[in-house]
Amino acid sequence: GNSIKNKQIEDFQKQMAIKPYDSQKKIFIIDSAGSMTVSAQNRLLKVFEEPPKYGIVILVTDNIYKLLPTIRSRGQILNFTGISKNIMEDDLIKRYNIDSNLSEIYYGFSQGSYGKAIQFIEDEEFLSRRSYIIDMLESLLKKDNRKIFDYISYFEDKKDFIDDLISFMTYWLRDIIIYKESQSEEFIINKDYIEKIKSHSMIFDKVFINHCIENIKDTDKKISSNVNYSLCIETLLLNIQEGR
Repeated sequence: GNSIKNKQIEDFQKQMAIKPYDSQKKIFIIDSAGSMTVSAQNRLLKVFEEPPKYGIVILVTDNIYKLLPTIRSRGQILNFTGISKNIMEDDLIKRYNIDSNLSEIYYGFSQGSYGKAIQFIEDEEFLSRRSYIIDMLESLLKKDNRKIFDYISYFEDKKDFIDDLISFMTYWLRDIIIYKESQSEEFIINKDYIEKIKSHSMIFDKVFINHCIENIKDTDKKISSNVNYSLCIETLLLNIQEGR
């Protein structure tokens, strides 16, 4: 399911209770630990309160505040940074036989996460979805209202990829702001669209672009909070188009 439940942690407890045979330690990794139910976390807490000397438990989460304060207070927090740009790009070029421009794009959207970069490369529609969103934003920013309902329908069809679509929108507008302020291509993510970014940086006002970014962030939060998806998307696209 979508969460780690009590039964799974109970099974984990039983495994933890068995002493290691071949080594001095037993190491358990709980991925997406923030998806544990409150009941599951309370059961896990019993292990943390009386851990065996040989036991090491690693909780992996993208949001530490999804874990109970009692869990957080009994662990050591380690913040992981992304892989360096040069290392990841060199490896992606060698492993997937892509050019340096594409490796930069995948690195930029992955924010240093190698797993995400691979996921993007192996997703055959990743670049086409990005192109669609860039064309859509250009149309909306220029107040072209002929395709607004097509765009809303597209978001409905691609609901499973909403995180990617939000990222495409955010990073495109971010690139416009960065070039507008610096006149430099160094930190641009969508480098293969640099001429269009330059053009947009001259056309669109900084305040307006920042306002659009805040609108996108607010929409992302609402969708994460289970506010009606269709209403959130329709409101967002109309607000961008109308400059609100």
